[in-house]
Amino acid sequence: MGRHVSARGRGDGALVLLLLHDSPALRLSLLLAHGLLLAALWLAALPWVAQAVLSLVLCVSAVQVWTRKPAVRAVQWGVDGRWQLQLLSGDWQDAHFNLSASRTWPCWVHLAFRLDDGRRIGVTLFPEATDAEALRRLRARLRVEAAA
Repeated sequence: MGRHVSARGRGDGALVLLLLHDSPALRLSLLLAHGLLLAALWLAALPWVAQAVLSLVLCVSAVQVWTRKPAVRAVQWGVDGRWQLQLLSGDWQDAHFNLSASRTWPCWVHLAFRLDDGRRIGVTLFPEATDAEALRRLRARLRVEAAA
């Protein structure tokens, strides 16, 4: 399997093809989580040196979250049940979907994948990050898969 570009990688024969865009809601929710962790850190009974060091680590992490590009540009679920991810480099890779680690909520969907080289990739989809109809079809299909 491995890396390849094929007709499948361009959306032909895809049950669901999600082209991902930047999601301001995802970035803001991650920054909010960092802020809440920072507040909890300063309310904890820790020495001030530990609080300062951990605060610096949280601030560096928040900057990385704000400035980094997502690792995945597109997600494709083929009619044959195979998943493919288009990575930031533009290459399409086959991926193994982990249904038990994936979640669907009203506000977002989190998909968990494992690549052939062993890496694990999580893709969080907010409604403004992709096509609404494709996201609706994905949610419906995931409900069918979970029920089976």
